[in-house]
Amino acid sequence: NDSSGSNKNPNRPSRNIKVEVFNSSNASVTNKSGTITYQTGSGKFTGNIDMGTLASGNYNVKVKSDGYLRRLISGIQTITLGQTYNVPAVNLVTGDINNDNAINILDYNILISCSIFSVDNHAACNVNSQYIALADLEDNGAVNQFDYNLFLRELSVQNGD
Repeated sequence: NDSSGSNKNPNRPSRNIKVEVFNSSNASVTNKSGTITYQTGSGKFTGNIDMGTLASGNYNVKVKSDGYLRRLISGIQTITLGQTYNVPAVNLVTGDINNDNAINILDYNILISCSIFSVDNHAACNVNSQYIALADLEDNGAVNQFDYNLFLRELSVQNGD
C-alpha cells in the first residue's frame, strides 16, 4: 500500500520493490527485487517476488520501493520451503525522493526544485531523471501544493526501518 491516499488512478501504476529477508539473528538471508502493480479494485499495489530457495523458518521481512521508506513488515513471518507466502499488507511512507531511506531536507529541496513553485529552474530536479516522478508524491503527474502538503504529513509519521 502506498500513502498517496486519495489518488485512485496513479500516474505510475507499476513500481519497483525490493524485499529483504533476515533470520532471527537479524542477519541478511536474501534480498530480491521485482515489480508490484496497482490494482484498481482493491486500491493496493500487489505482485509476486520469487525469493528462490528460502529454507523453512521464521524471518523478518523488510520492503522498500523507490520514493518510499523501507519498512519492516510487522510480526515474524513463518515461511515454508516451496510454498507461496503472502506477506501481510504494509503501508509505506512516501517522501524519500533521493532513496536514501530518510525523509529530510535533501528530499525537501528536490521536491521544491521539481515543483511548480521552483525559482531555480528545476536545478536539483534536473540532476536525476527519476526525481520528477518521485517528487510527485501524489502520483498525479504534477508536483504542486498537494505533494508539498503530503510531504509535510509524511514528516510527522515517518516510521521506516
